[in-house]
Amino acid sequence: MIRNVLLLLMVVLFALNCSGIKTKGTEDLPEVEKQLFKENNYKTWNKGQFYVHYPADSYSAKKSQDFKEQLEQAKANVLRAVGLSTYEKEVHFIVFESQDAMNTHVRKQLRYYVRPGYEIAYFVHNEDRDPYFTRTLFQLVAIDAWGPPKAEILAFGGALFAKGICQDITYFIDEVGAQLIREEKALSIRALMRNFGPALIQFPARSEIHAGALYQFIYDNFGIEKVKQAWREGMPRIEGVIYLTPSEIEKEILDRWRNYTPTEEVDLDKIELKGC
Repeated sequence: MIRNVLLLLMVVLFALNCSGIKTKGTEDLPEVEKQLFKENNYKTWNKGQFYVHYPADSYSAKKSQDFKEQLEQAKANVLRAVGLSTYEKEVHFIVFESQDAMNTHVRKQLRYYVRPGYEIAYFVHNEDRDPYFTRTLFQLVAIDAWGPPKAEILAFGGALFAKGICQDITYFIDEVGAQLIREEKALSIRALMRNFGPALIQFPARSEIHAGALYQFIYDNFGIEKVKQAWREGMPRIEGVIYLTPSEIEKEILDRWRNYTPTEEVDLDKIELKGC
């Protein structure tokens, strides 16, 4: 009898432990996320402040051994881009195997999405797309430090600037911009500064390249405090922040691209297909 009771207790404890592995760190997440995990057999990878939730049999499951190094690099890049020395909040990255699956869950037509306050980031990870750790972490950290952006273009531009290269492909922002100039595919930076959202949906990769160039331009030439001020005041007040008109800013960036000497040919079609 005692032996049977002990065996039953061991089975119960084992079941609880297995359940804990699959739901680790999810206790305070919204119910909709818990339901997602339950219905799609999600597992959790955790190291320190970071939690990565992904389907058990997904490509992410095979690549989870890379997460620690990727997240350490992402955090270092983001702290530099935002001008902070530390950030210790818990962050939950929720991974989807396809863009359609993510769009259905978050009800947004975006390549990645964040929920500040909950410190949740959503992105796709598969054989064709690396995890967007840096870009989503940038938005969470910057919003936490500076508040919601009045300049949406800087929220996406800073995310790409923090990464330092075109996502998934090792081209620098200026390399891609120079190729856009050569192929006459550059967008109007002034128009993007006025109304970034529609362009992001229509031309996601090109819009983000221009946004990254704008963030880089302000960061390199005027410093992080001016980036923060522009983030908080918005593009309509940019002239009062850095004393340049949108036309002058556009000319500075496009001239830099025209004078940039590329090290290799940039495949714009690949960037448009895979994202930046």
